[in-house]
Amino acid sequence: MSSVFAVLALAAAALGLEVPGLVKRKRKRELAVFLILLSIGSALYIALALETELPNPFGVLKLAFGGTTG
Repeated sequence: MSSVFAVLALAAAALGLEVPGLVKRKRKRELAVFLILLSIGSALYIALALETELPNPFGVLKLAFGGTTG
């Protein structure tokens, strides 16, 4: 559980360092991409830290290109 708090603390630190500069330079799209990727990365790491079984992303690619899973 402490690793979850560590990830959240590091994400908050990254937000504190990056967001003010992006807002000051009016980089709205870059800020949006940064927030999306930070959220996805943090959520995936927290899921791994909690030993949640994550699906294989290759299955999604197979479905997207007309294959079947399994």
